Amino acid sequence: MLKAKFFTRRGRAKYDSGRHRAAISDYDKALRLDPEDAEAYSNRGLAKTALNKHESALGDFDKAIRFGPDFAELYNNRANAKVKLGQYDSAVEDYGEGIRLSPDMAALYINRGMANLLRGDGEAALDDLDEAARLQPENVDIYVKRGGTAYNMGLIEKARENFKTALELAKVARNAQLEQQMEACLERLDAAEDELGKAD
Repeated sequence: MLKAKFFTRRGRAKYDSGRHRAAISDYDKALRLDPEDAEAYSNRGLAKTALNKHESALGDFDKAIRFGPDFAELYNNRANAKVKLGQYDSAVEDYGEGIRLSPDMAALYINRGMANLLRGDGEAALDDLDEAARLQPENVDIYVKRGGTAYNMGLIEKARENFKTALELAKVARNAQLEQQMEACLERLDAAEDELGKAD
């Protein structure tokens, strides 16, 4: 067991340095020594995800959940793999299980919101992003995503409100690139409203 943990920890160090294939090799060694090492399965799944091997990563996350304790992060990781494979309904279920285990983890609401959007449920997506914003009111990414979702749903004022908030947060963070992007989004909203006005 101790030797298995050695390979798991060494694999993590390699993963953290961007050596994903070398990390997988160490996780393989750990799992040959301890076939029920949930941490090694989880970490190997992350390394495979980094290499876009999502189907194989999904199998690792399945085993991590089977052999390990109920951690929200495990369900989040498995759901992320399912999203990459287009399994949006199942991903939403996994994000929901993660939220049950860790209801204050904003990333779960953000990710479930995006999965809901991908499966065509914009209202559920906005509900999730609203909760994420409540948990992390300074997270600019939430407002960008919420603004884009509202825009796609034709909710122009809600989109404008979120893009303006994202713009203010970008200014505070001195993120010039994001400032430009949000200004461009607001200009597109104004142009869209002008077009609607002409049509009326």
